[in-house]
Amino acid sequence: MEKNYEEISQKLDKKIEEYRECFKGINNQEKALVAYKKILELQLSEVDEEIDKEYLILAIKEASDSSIGYFKALFIYLSAQQALHFYEQFSSLKDRYTKVLENYKILANELHISSALELSHLFTYMLWNGYYSDTQEHRYNMKNRTLITNFTFLDVIKGSGVCLNYSECLQDYLLTCGKDASILFCSVPKDKTFQRDYKPQIEQKIAKNKHELLKLSILAKIVSKLLKIDGNHAITLIKDDNKMFAYDPTNLLVLNIANKNTGEIINGKGNFKLLPMLTLNILVNLNSFPLIEELLNKENPQAYSRKEIIFSFENTTETIANNILLLDDAYTNIHSDLHYIATEYNKAKSRRKKK
Repeated sequence: MEKNYEEISQKLDKKIEEYRECFKGINNQEKALVAYKKILELQLSEVDEEIDKEYLILAIKEASDSSIGYFKALFIYLSAQQALHFYEQFSSLKDRYTKVLENYKILANELHISSALELSHLFTYMLWNGYYSDTQEHRYNMKNRTLITNFTFLDVIKGSGVCLNYSECLQDYLLTCGKDASILFCSVPKDKTFQRDYKPQIEQKIAKNKHELLKLSILAKIVSKLLKIDGNHAITLIKDDNKMFAYDPTNLLVLNIANKNTGEIINGKGNFKLLPMLTLNILVNLNSFPLIEELLNKENPQAYSRKEIIFSFENTTETIANNILLLDDAYTNIHSDLHYIATEYNKAKSRRKKK
């Protein structure tokens, strides 16, 4: 049946007017937030079959007075589409991963670890010591990465990962434990002016791959030019007991939130440039909006002092050392699920290569 383009145009004009109501009386930052939500909601909503969703993206852009550029809007939409397709393909693996997180939530209860800060220490220790890996080994590695948000845990279970994997898995664990958490993209000084002056007793193994590093650098430049924001790192934004802070399981750092743009390292010196709007661009996850919006719109007092961070690290690592058999038992309980995830994901990747 041939499309009636005059009728479609009228429907689009009507949609623009409907969308305009959502943007009345708010500033440009708020308009961008609403625009992001509307674009992500397109993935989950049923729309008139005659109107392509790409046209609706244009309608949202126009209704928001171009608070969000078309290419950025299309990037968000296509990323959400890809994530939805990935979820449909690997939902059974996601269910198994949830069992892993629930198992380690029970472990935290047995260890009497309940604060988000201490849970983050526990997660970080277990991550780097292979408790989330099928082989019980973990190594920082840029090679063969899964870049679909909500599924970066697949790399960790196979025994490798980078900052995005770690920040997302920490987010997932904290959410499972009833805490508020979100991935937060940021920019770390390239001249390495930041430093860590206290390191917990966690051994980190790193696999260096210059070829992958070059590819990542090129990709980062393309994305930063497209989105007009320079981000090179991912951490986890956390709120617990009315305290908002950030945790970096890659560099073993904890940061106070100075303002919506700046995170101050507590167990070291230097700042990270926080990029909450870039985070919403890339995450394509409506669940992350409340915490990111709070970061954007509220002032946050200092969450922790250096002394409190060191004490919490020392206290948690001592608890772990005294109960290492409990960690081993928890790993044994869940290993069949870790193995299933790793095996099935490898099979799926092999099938895709043969096509």
